[in-house]
Amino acid sequence: MGPPEECYLVEWYQPAVVRESLERTSAVLQSSAAAASALGPTIQLMSMIVVPTDEMVFGIFCAASADLVSKVCRHAGLPADRLTAATDIRLEPRGPV
Repeated sequence: MGPPEECYLVEWYQPAVVRESLERTSAVLQSSAAAASALGPTIQLMSMIVVPTDEMVFGIFCAASADLVSKVCRHAGLPADRLTAATDIRLEPRGPV
């Protein structure tokens, strides 16, 4: 199995997801991704951001397909409210601004 090739942005607009510990939520998603990767194409949760004032959580996944990301989220009990293809760019630190 090769590395994932595409990035996807998952959005959750669920107050219950926002109230949940980000560490717990990410652990559940990582566990679901690991289980899926063991059975087929690789999927990785790369990053998560919570915006409590807007009751939103964002996750960035690298995976072979949007369908795989959707299945992993559902399996984790966190079905995506929105899932879109994204572009991942790694920025080098520039130092103080």
